[in-house]
Amino acid sequence: MPAAPDPIAMLADLRAAGFPEPEIQAVRNTPPMWEQLTRFYAQGGRVQAIPAAFSAANGHPSAISFYVPEDPAQRTHSRYSSLAHELGHALFYPEQWNAMDSFGSAEAYARSREMGEAHAWLNQYTLCLEKVGGRSEL
Repeated sequence: MPAAPDPIAMLADLRAAGFPEPEIQAVRNTPPMWEQLTRFYAQGGRVQAIPAAFSAANGHPSAISFYVPEDPAQRTHSRYSSLAHELGHALFYPEQWNAMDSFGSAEAYARSREMGEAHAWLNQYTLCLEKVGGRSEL
């Protein structure tokens, strides 16, 4: 059985990804968000920071990447709501991660990608409604 994820390391990864303290505390203090983040780490995923001149995020079952500009005011994706969205990509609807050549048609590929996006948006909406310390942008 794999070891339980280290909460201190998980929070340190969020700090490195540019999250301000109130957003980190919202992640930690919102039970469904914390459960999802813990589950993501337990299955081998990790939040990673990538220095960049722009702010962005993307989620995959093995890594949620935050592209972190030097200026904290420009870190628009280092937020609770973005993490909620990317956890939706990382944890739900695994078909979205199938290789392109596994799809028999453009429609099947598009459906898989759009279902993945739908799960991410729904997860973001649901976790933002649950956010402790005030709702995030929806």
